[in-house]
Order: sequence, then structure tokens, then C-alpha cells
Amino acid sequence: MALINNDTWKLIPCNYDKNLLECKCIYRIKYNSNGSVEQFKARIVVFGNHHQCDSCDTSMLTLKFHGHLFNLLLYVDDILLTVSSTELVTKFIVVLSSQFAIKDLGALHYFLGVQAVRTPSGLFLPQNKYISYLLRKFHLHTVKPVRTPVVSRVTLFILDGDLLLDPTYYRSLVGSLQYLTMTRPNVAYAVNMVSQFIYMLLVLLTFMLYMKRIFRYLQGTLDFDLVLLSSTSSTVVIAYSDADWAGCPHTRRSTNGYVVFLGKNLISWHSNNQPIVSKTSTEADYRTVAYTATRTIWLRQLLANIDHFSFDDM
Repeated sequence: MALINNDTWKLIPCNYDKNLLECKCIYRIKYNSNGSVEQFKARIVVFGNHHQCDSCDTSMLTLKFHGHLFNLLLYVDDILLTVSSTELVTKFIVVLSSQFAIKDLGALHYFLGVQAVRTPSGLFLPQNKYISYLLRKFHLHTVKPVRTPVVSRVTLFILDGDLLLDPTYYRSLVGSLQYLTMTRPNVAYAVNMVSQFIYMLLVLLTFMLYMKRIFRYLQGTLDFDLVLLSSTSSTVVIAYSDADWAGCPHTRRSTNGYVVFLGKNLISWHSNNQPIVSKTSTEADYRTVAYTATRTIWLRQLLANIDHFSFDDM
């Protein structure tokens, strides 16, 4: 209804001489932070290439106005807004409300499934409610906790063990864990390891055992949160990287891993397989360093765009 009220589109005859973009309707249920249903939503999603020649993140919009800074992060129809003046926040929302049908949810407390808890020491980003939901959804809430998400020096072999009768359950578990890595870097490597087999027609029972170990680790670390400290004033970006040379027993590809800190705050991390086979451990390390440097440069540009600091401060 909001799309119709805002006159979002007009129906016109199809012109095949123009660049046509595919679109589809997506329906979903939006939940509150306590798990209750907030509303049933429908949206139209357009698929196509979007370019923008002066921003490194097309989802973030920035505006400098009379010495004040606006940062707006847009994900489909969810908006996260930060303004250097609380008075201007209200004015901006009034202007935005005059053009679009929006709902002001107040201070940040829940965004894209991640909670946001403000304390005097900083901002906590827990996903314990999401983890508890997953444990009950997949009937794993009674598992016994373990201290690590993976066994040391473990490898998964494609032809080692019995087959699962229904790999759909395994794929659902992997997809749920991939979303969890947004705030849990301590399971990024383990999730990357079990994610390598989701497109296989045949999934082994041993894969499920390693998958359940990750959930057992999460069961014992429900109180682990990602924290952004407010006390640090450092604007130094520091990145660490490592490579597991020829770690995959099937493709002999190495695994990249990196973390990036802004002062004392962890702001970015990743773990994935390298696209080609490295002949030596030195070559694998160099590829990881190059990948990490590329990501760090992107983060530097992003922070500069939101006026956090200038390049001279790096």
C-alpha cells in the first residue's frame, strides 16, 4: 500500500530498446527484538547494476550541512541514521516523513537481526536471541557445550563416512550460521569450513557432526558479545592476516583469514578459500596479505567518507 500511495511506479508499454531490469515481489514477516511479530511486509526488488564514480558503499549516504554530518545507511527499507546534532535528527525525520511513509523507531536497539545495547563503556552488539532461536528451531537447545567450535587440525573429507538422507537440513544450518558471523568472528573459520559442501548433492554424516559442534560451542557462549568501546580515541587502523596453506584436502587451496581493528575495536573480519592453488606457503601468505590490504584500503575510504578521520591520520 505504501508503494501505491507514494506513486512509486507507472505502468508503461514495454520498450525492448531500453535496458530492462528484472524485478520480483518478496514477502516476509518482520519481528521485534523480543521475537513478537511487528508486521507483515511486501516489497518489490529490482535486480540490476548500480554504480556510484565517489562512494565505496552504495548503501551509505553522507551529507555535510552547516558544519553537521549526516550518515544514512539504507538496506532495502530499513534505515540507520546518525547525525552530529540531536536537534537535526528530528528535523531530518520530519522532512523525510513528508516525502515517504516511514516509522521512527527511536534510538538504535535492533537492526537486521542484531541487537544494539548502549552502556557507559560502549556499544554491545549481541545475537544471543538469534542463537537461542536457532538452537530451538533445529532442536539443538539441549546439546552439551564445548569450549571450541572446531577440533584442532581437523579436515573434512568428501568420501569419508555415511551419507545423510536429506541434505536440506544441513544446508539450512549452514545458512543460519553464515548470518551469525556478522557479530561472531570466533566462528568465522568454522562456518567457512562447513560451508564448502552446501552445494554438493551428497552430504556426509560426518559433516553434520562438525556442524553440531559449532552449535555446541554457541550453546556455551550465549553471553559473548561484539563490543565497540567508546573510551578509545585512536583512529589507527591495524590489520592482521594469516593463511592455512593447502588446507583443503580436495582442492589443495589455502584459506585466507584476516581481522581489522580501529583502535581497540574489531570492525572487520573474514575467512574464505583462495580462488587458485598456491604452490608454496609464502605464495599463500602473499595472497592473503594482498587480499587483506585491499579490504583495509576499502575500509579506510569508507571511514573517510563518513568523516571519521582523514587519510593523513592513517
